[in-house]
Amino acid sequence: MPCPDAYMRRDLVSGVCQCPEGMVEDSVVIAGSRLSDRPLVGTHVCLDSTLALGVGFTPFEFGKQTFKEVIDVGGIVTDQTVIEKSEPFLKHFLEAAVRCKDSRRWQSCQALANLCTLGVCIPKKQSL
Repeated sequence: MPCPDAYMRRDLVSGVCQCPEGMVEDSVVIAGSRLSDRPLVGTHVCLDSTLALGVGFTPFEFGKQTFKEVIDVGGIVTDQTVIEKSEPFLKHFLEAAVRCKDSRRWQSCQALANLCTLGVCIPKKQSL
């Protein structure tokens, strides 16, 4: 079975895919000490260690999302809804941030902009 990233190499003893020196797997940074979260977060790619660790946000900060004035399917408005572990952020934010900053990949910068819009877009109330 191939490793999920072309930079990764399978350790001959453990059989685990690992990033080369100077790089770190995004899911390792995001999950931190929560080993059970590693398969669920990130896209399992190797990123430059310095850039990935220097993003400036902890996984808990970029994984937690607050949405204001949420309208449910019944039309009831809730002042605020907090999502503790936003799946899109935990899956895509770190890779998008690092690759946008490092190589100015337009796809990564666009993904980062879309993710940021989720957290800051607050529609204005309509006047009656």
